[in-house]
Amino acid sequence: MGDKIMAATAIPAVTASGQPVLILKEGSTETRGREAQRNNIIAAKLVSEIVKTSLGPR
Repeated sequence: MGDKIMAATAIPAVTASGQPVLILKEGSTETRGREAQRNNIIAAKLVSEIVKTSLGPR
């Protein structure tokens, strides 16, 4: 639960063969498990609040 390993703030890139490559900032971390789920839900709610105002009246 909440295991952390190196990753996160990444610059996405792709090799010539289509293999994804992530270039990470030094000291960045990746969150897994329930903590990652919670963070994604919070992020989705924030994005929905921002987008909601640009969709016009109901």
